[in-house]
Amino acid sequence: MDNSYELLNIETTQNIDIQYKIAGVGDRILAHIIDILILFGYMIFIAFTFKDTYPPLWILVGLYIPFIFYHFLCELFLGGQSIGKKARKIKVIKVDGTRPSVIDYFSRWLLGLVEITMTGGVVALITILVSSKSQRIGDMIGKTSVVKLEKELKLEDTIYVATDENYIPVFPQARYLTDKDANIIRELLAKNNGDQLTYQLIDATNKLKNIYLKKLSIKSDMSPVEFLSTLLTDYNHLSGKV
Repeated sequence: MDNSYELLNIETTQNIDIQYKIAGVGDRILAHIIDILILFGYMIFIAFTFKDTYPPLWILVGLYIPFIFYHFLCELFLGGQSIGKKARKIKVIKVDGTRPSVIDYFSRWLLGLVEITMTGGVVALITILVSSKSQRIGDMIGKTSVVKLEKELKLEDTIYVATDENYIPVFPQARYLTDKDANIIRELLAKNNGDQLTYQLIDATNKLKNIYLKKLSIKSDMSPVEFLSTLLTDYNHLSGKV
C-alpha cells in the first residue's frame, strides 16, 4: 500500500472496516485550481455572450446560479466530486460509511465560502493540516472527508449496473438488499480490485460474505468475492425491474 497517503478507517453499519487513502493537500489544491479555471472560463463565456446586450435580471440570476453553487451542485449530482476532483480522482465521503446527504454537501459548500473563498484557502489549509482526518471545518460539520480513489469511477463501478434482460438472478433474495448494502458491497469489491490485497481486506470480505449469507438465509460455496459480485449483479438486475 502506498505509504505516501494517510489512511482513513471507516467502520460500516455492518461492522466491516474499509480503509481509504486520504486525499493529499496537493491533490485538493490542484482540484480546486481546475475548478477555478472552469468557473473562470464560464464567466468569460457569459461576458462575451452578452458584451453588447443587457439581458433581463432573471436571465443573469439564472446564469450566475451555476457559478455560485458550482461545488454544491457538482458534489450533489456527481457523487461527491467536482470536475476538478474527478480529474484528480478524489471524492467526498462520510466518515461513518453512509452516503453524504444534501445537508452534508450544502454545509461543505457554505463553510467553504468562509474557509476558501473569503480567506484565500488559508483557513481550509490550516484545518486540513492539523486535522487527524485531513478535514476542513465544512468536513467536520458534515462528518465527511476527501479520499483518493484507487481507480476512476465508471458506470460498472456504480451501484446500478445494467444487466442483460435475459439474466436470471442466482440469489433472488438480493431484492431485499438496500442501496446502503449495495454500496458497501461495491466499495469492498473495488478494494479487492486494487493493487494491494491485505489480510485486513481478505478478512473483511469473508466477514461481509457471512453477514449476507445469514441476513438473506443463503447457502453458497462461492468464494467471498464471487459471492458478493454475484449478489450485487442480482441486486442490480432485480432493482432495475422495479
